[in-house]
Amino acid sequence: MFQLKLFGVPALERDGVQLAGRASQRHRLALLALLALAPGRRLSRDKLIAYLWPESDPERGRNLLKVATYVIRSALDESALLSTGDELRLNTDLVQVDVVEFESALDGADHERALSLYQGPFLDGFFLSDAPEFEHWVDRERERHAGGYRNALEALAQTAADAGDFPKALDWWKLRAAQDPYDSRVALQLMRAYEASGNRAGALQHAAIHGRLLQEEFGMEPSAEVVALAERLRSTLAEVAVLEDRGSRIADRETGIADRGSRIDSAVVLSSALVPLPAPVPLRSGRDGKRWGAGIALTSVLILAGAVWAVWPRTPDPEQSIVVLPFVNLSGDQDNEYFSDGLTEEIITRLAAIPGLKVISRTSAMHYKGSKKSLPQIARELKVDHILEGSVRPDVGRVRISAQLIDARVDGHIWAENYEHKLHDNFRVQEQIARDVAHALEVKLAARTRRLLVKQGTSDAQAYELFQRGQFAWSTRTREGHERAIAYYHRAIERDSSYGDAYAGMANAYGTSFLLNLSSLPETEVISRMRWASARALALDDESADAHVSAAVASIWQRNWPAGEREFRRAIELNPGNATAHSWYSLLLRGMDRSEDALRESRRAAELDPFGIVPTHNYAVQCYVMRNYDCALEQFRRTLEIGLYPSAVRWLGLIDAQQGKWDAAIAQMQKAIELAPERPDFLADLAYVHALAGRKADAHAALRRAKSQPLEAFNVARAHIALGEADSAFAWLERSSWHWGHRAYRSDPALDPVRSDPRFARLFARVDREMGMK
Repeated sequence: MFQLKLFGVPALERDGVQLAGRASQRHRLALLALLALAPGRRLSRDKLIAYLWPESDPERGRNLLKVATYVIRSALDESALLSTGDELRLNTDLVQVDVVEFESALDGADHERALSLYQGPFLDGFFLSDAPEFEHWVDRERERHAGGYRNALEALAQTAADAGDFPKALDWWKLRAAQDPYDSRVALQLMRAYEASGNRAGALQHAAIHGRLLQEEFGMEPSAEVVALAERLRSTLAEVAVLEDRGSRIADRETGIADRGSRIDSAVVLSSALVPLPAPVPLRSGRDGKRWGAGIALTSVLILAGAVWAVWPRTPDPEQSIVVLPFVNLSGDQDNEYFSDGLTEEIITRLAAIPGLKVISRTSAMHYKGSKKSLPQIARELKVDHILEGSVRPDVGRVRISAQLIDARVDGHIWAENYEHKLHDNFRVQEQIARDVAHALEVKLAARTRRLLVKQGTSDAQAYELFQRGQFAWSTRTREGHERAIAYYHRAIERDSSYGDAYAGMANAYGTSFLLNLSSLPETEVISRMRWASARALALDDESADAHVSAAVASIWQRNWPAGEREFRRAIELNPGNATAHSWYSLLLRGMDRSEDALRESRRAAELDPFGIVPTHNYAVQCYVMRNYDCALEQFRRTLEIGLYPSAVRWLGLIDAQQGKWDAAIAQMQKAIELAPERPDFLADLAYVHALAGRKADAHAALRRAKSQPLEAFNVARAHIALGEADSAFAWLERSSWHWGHRAYRSDPALDPVRSDPRFARLFARVDREMGMK
């Protein structure tokens, strides 16, 4: 029996084994998908050709379809595709289709069976170039089946609640909320499920996250019901705090997290059950949408030139510093929020290319969107001297922008300017206007910096907008976010195949999806795609810092760490304010056993992006491996102030273990596992803590649960070392992945007991040779 899997990454299988070869190529799978979901499982040949090969002439289209049917019949069975007149039909007696079974389960109200079949969005990550009708069909089917999945989750949640199984109902509502984090109705149901399960703090936390997402994406407030329930829960927690000191500490901490919800960064990575996914906002169509997108590049250059003049003295200080606060959208139309945010990011990106100017990253700047804090207070929190702020007001065919530069130390104006410009053909005049403004203000910049200030990535406004949406989705660091980001980059490239930034974004997304174990594709496929996109980005724009970052990651995966270091250094030279480049470079340096250099780069990344959860976390880990536990403790706590990041909880447990606080360490590890039950490395680290505490039986029990994932071999080895089982430890160290810096903790305190073992020196000598370091 053959199986056609259309949920998640599509595949053709026989008795559970995936088939390779020509039958599994894209057009063949697309043909099977169309037939599987067509009424009666059949379609005319002309319709299939129109879907799959719309640009081909009739004769060529017929020939392509004939070849595809021949290949499928040869690989499966002659009766897999049946002909009836001019129609083709899929033989479902021979080929089982997960989508067909899913729909049947829903019709029969077998919701658990339906959920077990739904392994991801329909045809996830699948596309056919030059086949727009097929792509539209995929979009419609994807949304239809996602709706069925959401309905099944709600039905199961209601059934569990009716039966009094509130923890189970909570689990279902968590999954449902992850599908639609902007729906206040769903948020309210999840909060009620938390409350029924006795976790009021969890309900408050979700209310804060939901409110922040609505405000950032749509400028909206949560529903009155959500606000009312949150207020009631806060009051209840406050009453509990009066009655019990220990309860007070817990309530204060959890309520604090909820009250800081407006400060949670949009790139926060939460546990898989509560990940807020960025919903794709429909693109603005027609001339207005294009004008808005096109206006970003020109107006940002105008404001940028004034800002550079104001903060760049003729004899520069060792380092000037600035934050560009989110420009305020004064249009009254929330659809235009994307323009003002895009304008802010464009200015940040261009300013960050200037040597000697410290520019706070987008992630941390967006933290202050809508903030009521004073400018001096913001400057103190970010440790900057200058603040650029402004507003955007669109009008018919025009845009008005006001900008002002503030000396935050004295809250005094340095420079202010108003601009009004026609939104017409802006890309062509962008460079000339930038040169005119720079000349008028007598700005003296190096030739390379001038080029970067006026660099144009694409002349296609919609491609630019798709790229920006991809960047936002990628920043979530979730599986769904990566998949959505890659899809956006693909669409941007389809509109402009010479758009280097989109290729660089795609390469970085593939790299982090594998790095964080978020990809459903095989390792070889991920690396192949990443290398291709990176090479394309670099060929298109050798002065793109992002392209060099992606090239660095590609070099690392090819086990050429010196080349990776050269690319990171080039990226930082091109854009000293690129926090991602500094942060990822620190990971590489850590793996190369250059601890001081790694500490410097990780600290710099955290300074550039003080509200970025990943740079702050990386800095904390570097402090840990250098045995500076006070620094590590401070930075991990800082990470958790930014957002609920399960990995930071895990590392706090490891710090407690190093200090002999066994009960606290185990409690932290168990909390981390509860937040991210899909992480086998957390289980291995629980085993490590149990072993250090002398609880060998518990350690072995945790290890048995963790050993299902070979990519987590290092963490398993660490536990065996703590158990005193050196032979097993080295066996697992040999299986560890040493591709990337954060998997090469050769300075980790856990390895100290085996450093004198001759096998340790031999292991890392081999690793160094394989990475090209010796």
